[in-house]
Amino acid sequence: MPVNYSWDGNHVVYLFNQDIITGSDCHLNICFPFLHKCNEMSSWLQCQNDSMVFSGHRIAIGWDDWSQALATAIAWVNMDRGNVNLDRNMYLSIGVVGQTYSDHYRIPTPIYTGYKSSVGPGVACKAYGVGSYYDCIIAYVDHSDKLYEVRTSFFYAYKSGNSYSVVFEPGYRQIGSNIRTTSDIALWYDRRSSFFYIAIRPARSGQSLEVYRSVDGTAWNFSCCLPYNDVAPSVISYLEAYNQYLVYAKKK
Repeated sequence: MPVNYSWDGNHVVYLFNQDIITGSDCHLNICFPFLHKCNEMSSWLQCQNDSMVFSGHRIAIGWDDWSQALATAIAWVNMDRGNVNLDRNMYLSIGVVGQTYSDHYRIPTPIYTGYKSSVGPGVACKAYGVGSYYDCIIAYVDHSDKLYEVRTSFFYAYKSGNSYSVVFEPGYRQIGSNIRTTSDIALWYDRRSSFFYIAIRPARSGQSLEVYRSVDGTAWNFSCCLPYNDVAPSVISYLEAYNQYLVYAKKK
């Protein structure tokens, strides 16, 4: 929802935090606090000051199981209607702030990926499982790409100073020819099959949901196709379990 209803109003991000729900005393700003990002870190994963996260797209969350990180990887597309230089910037944040669940509405200082995305990204990780020695994949559509082709970038996170830093593979990769979307992307890793999966609502006639899979993110193959899809797919994924749920909607 927008902070205000003026032409430059940005959309805030709500969280659902089950640990701070207090029975019937459940107000929107308590049970569903706004997601905040740290502007500066005062000590290890502790905020010095923060500000709200704004986005007009879905937030992507993955679990980085590398020994140096063991933390959530959060990716989003920034919304800033008042500054074209910051609008659509794609950011990453590794980990959460604080030692108690009640403080987990804040994330460490964002890391700019170097890309602008026109859709909500997907992110998924598997320690040493991406390319030659990376851990995570982020999938997006570059804002300048008029064909809206799906791209990926590889990265790994490591402890640095008071939070985590990220190393990206130089450049980007395309998952295939004519694999295009104008909708948010779902990306996950499945332990049972040992594959990464990408699901998109393709920018082509019919718009049936398409799923692609890859062993390590370097080469993707068509996996399956589901009936006509009305919205962008999303995924509920568990790194340490075998149940993965792909969520989509179709018109009856």
